[in-house]
Amino acid sequence: MEKRKEVFILSSITYVMKAKDLLKSKGIKCETIRVPNSEVLSGCGYGILIHEKVDIAEKILTNANIKILEKKIMEENL
Repeated sequence: MEKRKEVFILSSITYVMKAKDLLKSKGIKCETIRVPNSEVLSGCGYGILIHEKVDIAEKILTNANIKILEKKIMEENL
């Protein structure tokens, strides 16, 4: 079972909310999080934390024309 978690940084909070709704509708556990400004090179300062099936989540968002600006791997203890 895949253990890695990633945060996808998107261009706006609107896209973060759309991505969250889409992924949850596909059965992928995720949540909206605030990303500190010091960690964001681009985007709105919000991201979507993907708890499982990261590769599948990325494909779903790409197919829905939701552009991922950055990806950050998260520690296991989140």
